[in-house]
Amino acid sequence: MQKQGKYKMNQNLNDKATLNFINIKVRHLILPILLLMGITLFIFQKGENFSKTGYIDIQLDSLFYLDELLSKMPNLQYNLTQFGDALISYSLFSCLKSNRKELNCCFRQVKVTI
Repeated sequence: MQKQGKYKMNQNLNDKATLNFINIKVRHLILPILLLMGITLFIFQKGENFSKTGYIDIQLDSLFYLDELLSKMPNLQYNLTQFGDALISYSLFSCLKSNRKELNCCFRQVKVTI
């Protein structure tokens, strides 16, 4: 391990990350760029150019439509809520899945002072 600043760096991991960025092809970026451009043009077309009230107004009709649909299906609403709770719980407990060495490595850099 190489020491850089006050943190230890794993050179092998650094090399893997560098290789991952080098291996990105432009054709893999075309779809995300087109989607982002489409969303941006949609927001500009609907009005008020990225203001808070304009952004809320764009989503308001969709929110009322989904609320109307879900009010007719309370079981689906309950199941979606439970699924969301499970996803949040899974993400919070995912750090326990990794082995202890990785976990210690993650928390070694955090200093808590009271």
